[in-house]
Amino acid sequence: MHLGVTDETAELTISSPLSSTPRHGLSSSRTGLERMAERVLGGSGEFHAGESDGRWVVSARLPIARRADEQQEQEQESDRKS
Repeated sequence: MHLGVTDETAELTISSPLSSTPRHGLSSSRTGLERMAERVLGGSGEFHAGESDGRWVVSARLPIARRADEQQEQEQESDRKS
């Protein structure tokens, strides 16, 4: 698992080894992944899920929303440093 947070984004990546047991007999509605994707994309983020190098990987990246007064304060501090 990886969780990264910057001033601009929050990113979460979770991975697990793929099972060696075939999943042919197991049903899946994929509803969980679809719901996660809807929520992340609805928040102007990025969402990916799938196989990568023998692992199942799910990752989400979301922008950090700032209140208007925090944004203005940060811009003023940046202007002072320039």
